[in-house]
Amino acid sequence: MFGGQIVYTYADELLDQGRAEGMKLGREEGREEGREEGREEGREEGREEGREEGQQLLSDLVKYLMDNNRFDDIKRLVDDSEYRDKLVKEYKAGTLCGEVYEGQE
Repeated sequence: MFGGQIVYTYADELLDQGRAEGMKLGREEGREEGREEGREEGREEGREEGREEGQQLLSDLVKYLMDNNRFDDIKRLVDDSEYRDKLVKEYKAGTLCGEVYEGQE
């Protein structure tokens, strides 16, 4: 019986070590998966905020252009992305309308 107990105890020890290693690896993998999910959620939130800010900026720019009867500029910015970018930069800098864009922090 004594020899049987040693084998049983050694087998239990090996199982315990295996479980401990498995749990450690599982926790590490879980933490990494959690970090990746968190990073992806953060990126998605950032993209959404950026889209909202961009839409608001473009809306404000078009309103400014409409208020100043610059309809040809509106037509052009719809088709010409370089021109649109130029107007947006000027609007944000205040060189288009003489004031700094309110949405700028």
